[in-house]
Amino acid sequence: MNIIHQLKNKLLQQNIKLNKPATWQQILAFEYKYQVKLSSILSAYFLDFNGIADGDMDENYFYICFFGRISVC
Repeated sequence: MNIIHQLKNKLLQQNIKLNKPATWQQILAFEYKYQVKLSSILSAYFLDFNGIADGDMDENYFYICFFGRISVC
């Protein structure tokens, strides 16, 4: 089991609502717009569960951003 699935399972065990996965099209559009290449693990994260739903946090009060909230500074 990879780290993305481990994280997802840990969050689900805490009854945390996860976002709908991002699409390859969204990731490619982001990479094109900002002229960046996301790492394979970051892409896998967004394609698998795309963060925690707004207003939810894990047991340590962490909030994991979703793809639509990510931007380049």
